[in-house]
Amino acid sequence: DVKGATGAENNYYFGQDPAYRAANRLMESTSELYLLREMKPEDVTKLLTATVDGKPTKLLTTLPRKAQKKSGLTPVNINTAPEAVLSALGIANSEAILKNRPYSEVPSLSELGLGKKDDDKQKRESLAVSSNYFQLEATATIGRAKLRSFSIIELDGNKPMQVISRSFGTE
Repeated sequence: DVKGATGAENNYYFGQDPAYRAANRLMESTSELYLLREMKPEDVTKLLTATVDGKPTKLLTTLPRKAQKKSGLTPVNINTAPEAVLSALGIANSEAILKNRPYSEVPSLSELGLGKKDDDKQKRESLAVSSNYFQLEATATIGRAKLRSFSIIELDGNKPMQVISRSFGTE
């Protein structure tokens, strides 16, 4: 690729049909994965329709910018994350983590197999034992018509539940 003032990837994306710009920002929807240069449709399908313990499970999600901590990361809840997600985070003993759930606090980084330094703030902030964001998927069928909606809901302490985003059709 030739580097340009707006980034090397723009040359590639401008050459697509239809042409589009590289977003150069955080994703707002997992459907944006289909637009990535190296991502094949079957790769996206695997990430979004994985099966864990016989149940359909998404391995990726997108959250609004508001959900991120100062580090730029949204923490992963080790009490609910599938083993594939824990392994992708570099947690060496993910099977042991699954067996010892639920946790009331995040174990030390050395217990998780993430290194010996517990002062690695970025790694510590990338993990949590609770969730504030949830995705609600609803399907309504009237006759032959079917409508799917997706909502991201925030639960923050004693504050009222808040719908952060909503989309219809596909996520």
